[in-house]
Amino acid sequence: GAGEVHIAATVHGFSQALSDTRPDLVLLSIAENAALALDLAGDLVRRNIPFIFISTDDLLNNAPEFSAVPVVRKPVTTGGLIAAIKKAAPLLLRR
Repeated sequence: GAGEVHIAATVHGFSQALSDTRPDLVLLSIAENAALALDLAGDLVRRNIPFIFISTDDLLNNAPEFSAVPVVRKPVTTGGLIAAIKKAAPLLLRR
């Protein structure tokens, strides 16, 4: 199970959390500002931090560089989240 869970509701909160700790896995929700979420995703890639996108639609169709990142569609179900975490597991093990 998870030892610690941190929630960042804003970009500033997210940036602060990344400066304070190195997460094992990030759930990155894509809301109205997909470009901002993709910038944050690029930062996670550069830092070698595994992540999962959470999205309501197919905003990632225009971002082929993230095609290997697991995506969970909103509304999030337990099964969908578990499947995405299992898909991300090899990335967690490589760290």
